[in-house]
Amino acid sequence: MCPTIAGGTNFWPASYSRNTSLLYIPTFEGCSTVTPDVSAHVKGRFGGGRAGADGLVTGGLVMFDPAAGVVKKRVDLPYPNAAGVLSTAGGLVVTAMIDGTILAYDDQTLDELWRVNVGSGFNAPPMTYGVNGKQYIAIASGLCCAGPGAAPPRNTRSQVTRNPELRLQGNATMVYVFGL
Repeated sequence: MCPTIAGGTNFWPASYSRNTSLLYIPTFEGCSTVTPDVSAHVKGRFGGGRAGADGLVTGGLVMFDPAAGVVKKRVDLPYPNAAGVLSTAGGLVVTAMIDGTILAYDDQTLDELWRVNVGSGFNAPPMTYGVNGKQYIAIASGLCCAGPGAAPPRNTRSQVTRNPELRLQGNATMVYVFGL
């Protein structure tokens, strides 16, 4: 089935900008295999089969006009976008990927403004705050609930299986902060 069982877009936060009146949506792009198991149909339990990987999963960032109901632009990303999106009053759209890359885009054009790879994946959303008139963006790394030295959680292992180049990637839990 397509999109993958985890999305198209799912629980990862999208961001609405009052400046542009646009919605910025993170996506999972790929497919899953679903195998029904009628013996698992038990009242009171959620189940009924197994889902598994079916090929590569990539991601994207979609600029959507909710008033017109149209996609204005989309950026394809090489990895799933499980971090969500932040849009700022200063014209930035910020997101991150499971490979450890933090990306900032222009909120009008979705042109990439900067990127940095910190070596540990993201599935926590970026946030912003101000101190004494200076704005900062912060984001926590570390895939899901795996602590230092722990095996990645099942959904992360699935993404690594689908993206074998990430097998040796670290999983450090850090907070990265950028001054604007």
